[in-house]
Parts: sequence; structure tokens; C-alpha cells
Amino acid sequence: MTKNVAEVLEALKNMTTEERLEVIEIASKLIREEIAAKPQVTLQKELSLAEAAEVMRSFYELSRWVRKFITMSLRMERSRLRLVEKRNEASTRVLRFLHFVT
Repeated sequence: MTKNVAEVLEALKNMTTEERLEVIEIASKLIREEIAAKPQVTLQKELSLAEAAEVMRSFYELSRWVRKFITMSLRMERSRLRLVEKRNEASTRVLRFLHFVT
């Protein structure tokens, strides 16, 4: 508790109930005014966040080279998977043949 808060609390103890209610009413009015002014601060904050996002965009966008590399890697992986499938099919045929012969 700060010194100012302690002083206010001490002053409240020496007031009548009506005076305390008046202080509460004035304090509430000040808080409402501050809250009403706050959306402008929030809007400024959002704008600065938008600007920051724009600045950082280049770090998250894929460069042309990276896109080509990923595309090439995906194509190679698909080709590898097709070869594995063909090998598995050939193995299955050989096993069926061997089973049929024996």
C-alpha cells in the first residue's frame, strides 16, 4: 500500500457515511471517464500491432527459393512412395506365385 492510499484510507475513517459515499461517487465517475477514454488507446495499440505485423511479414513469407525447394522435396517424396508401392506389389505377386507353386 502506497503512502497516498494509506492517507486516503485514514481520511475515509474520519468522514461521515455521506462523505464517504460522495467520495465513492466521485471516484466512480473518474474511473468511468478513464474507461470511456481507453478505447482510443486500444485502437492506437492495435494500429501499432498491425504495423509490427507488417514489418515481420517478410520473416514469415516463404521466399521463391524455399517454395521451389519444398515443391521439389514433395515431388521426390511422392516418387519415392510410388516406388515403394510398386516394390510392395511386386513382392506380393512373388509371394502369391510361390504360394501357388508350392
